Amino acid sequence: MWNVSNMLSMLRMVMSLPLSIALYHGNVFWIVTLALSAGATDWLDGFLARKLNQVTDYGKIIDPLADKVMVIAGGLALVLAGIIPLWFCAVIILRDVLILLGGMFVQRKYGLLLMSNMFGKYAVGIVSLVLMLLAIRVDEYKAIMLFIATSMLVISFLLYAKRFLEIVKGSK
Repeated sequence: MWNVSNMLSMLRMVMSLPLSIALYHGNVFWIVTLALSAGATDWLDGFLARKLNQVTDYGKIIDPLADKVMVIAGGLALVLAGIIPLWFCAVIILRDVLILLGGMFVQRKYGLLLMSNMFGKYAVGIVSLVLMLLAIRVDEYKAIMLFIATSMLVISFLLYAKRFLEIVKGSK
């Protein structure tokens, strides 16, 4: 549990607070610095986990959880700042809660701990980019960015739901 990869994931989770504050206040320097640092730790924790053979069940949970905490906290900060609509943040939260509940169900009922899928990672990356761009007031294409990010979230949720259903059907 206490390996370098997992510690980087926990650091990313802790970074969500100062990043949310920077997003709320529109502090471009800190938004960019913290967002890039979070992205680097996300990449580095996965790289080190594989390179050092430190892939753990705890890491499979804490890594995507750190991503979820960071995106939800950032989304809430931007809703409070009046930069993004509440419905968009609600879509982010609903998707993450449903995926979390589905993963908990599959783990408890079937003993399987599912890792994030690649499309889900892309969706979170796009959402994070959109949140950052809107926070630094690059919003000429706000409607298009929100549409693309929402579409990615919905598609990734449907892919997770498909995987959960395949597991349930396959076990009967």
